[in-house]
Amino acid sequence: MWDNGVVTKVAALGDPAPGGGTYSGLGTESFGFQDGTFIPTGPVPDINDSDQIAFRAIVSGGITGRGIVVRMGQVDEWYVKVPDPTPIGGTYLDMQAASINNAGQIAFFADYHPTPDTINSGWFAGAPGNWRKVVVFFDPIDGGQCLGLAFSRNPMQTIDAAGNVVFWTNLDSNGTSDRLVLGLTDGNLLIAARRGDPTPIGGTFGSMDAWPAVNGNVGTLNVATPGAQNGALSAHMAFNHCPSGTPTPTATPTPTATPSTTPTPTATPTPSVTPRPTPTPRRRPTPRPRPTPPG
Repeated sequence: MWDNGVVTKVAALGDPAPGGGTYSGLGTESFGFQDGTFIPTGPVPDINDSDQIAFRAIVSGGITGRGIVVRMGQVDEWYVKVPDPTPIGGTYLDMQAASINNAGQIAFFADYHPTPDTINSGWFAGAPGNWRKVVVFFDPIDGGQCLGLAFSRNPMQTIDAAGNVVFWTNLDSNGTSDRLVLGLTDGNLLIAARRGDPTPIGGTFGSMDAWPAVNGNVGTLNVATPGAQNGALSAHMAFNHCPSGTPTPTATPTPTATPSTTPTPTATPTPSVTPRPTPTPRRRPTPRPRPTPPG
């Protein structure tokens, strides 16, 4: 951690983990090159204004194999770990790195066992003693069903000061029904942007970046804009969570018309989600295909 010009260690491989054991995996993602070298890419910790630091950890010889740790001062605490119970039943199987807000609440994407023989995935948020589900695969959303999700983490801030969580989803298996959604603390879901709806710069919302962020009442939306003014193929936009509860997307003051390089989330025709006994390096967060519905 950097503080006023001084860098201090937060955690390192071999350090003791809460409750026993040692950290055996922290930055588990990297880019590989032809010469056999690798550059670590994440996941990186997140920090709030109170210097609480949230990070994902894999542990050897401890009370769990993996989970999310929050450090305050010099004390590490397991916020959530495998196989803790989820707020909707079942137990956690794995989780991605978390975002943390100034209230000490986190938001994270997790795989979990609804029953011992089934697997599902989704977003969860809260703090110890007060967890909630934000959304999981097959939940009803905007007249459809959640069939696509993506995990997102620092440097994208997914949870605001009140505990609301922003996420991307897709409502069909062809990847053409994007929604940007704000999951409120009361369980309601507000649609911030809907593919096919008109945009503030003309044209319609197209494919959406699956890794949004939120800060206060403002969230981000990076989206293709077919038919927009002056031939703008894509735009960076922001949406406001208004007092009325209806998010209102607006164009940023200086949108740049460029050929679309926004990642396009797609769902595979017959996807499945399987547990990974060891962490798998990933180049970047990727949209998750829907798991196979239980028979």
